[in-house]
Amino acid sequence: MNSKGIQFEYDAEKECLLVKYPDKPMLRPYEIKNLTLKNMTFAEAAAFIGEKVLLMHPVYKEMFKDYLWSDDGTVPPAKP
Repeated sequence: MNSKGIQFEYDAEKECLLVKYPDKPMLRPYEIKNLTLKNMTFAEAAAFIGEKVLLMHPVYKEMFKDYLWSDDGTVPPAKP
């Protein structure tokens, strides 16, 4: 599955979801292993994968940086 320069592929041998950038072949695919996901609910796994994919892009990492340090991820911490 391709989505704006990102390719998702399942590797049965490694038992993981691969996240690739076809236009950047020098980058190693990011692996999300089944072992990591197996004890999560569907909602937790979907959120985990979505967060990983978003944080792979510097523009989104910068956009959501304040939320990364919050207690619950929904409200950025108060600025002193």
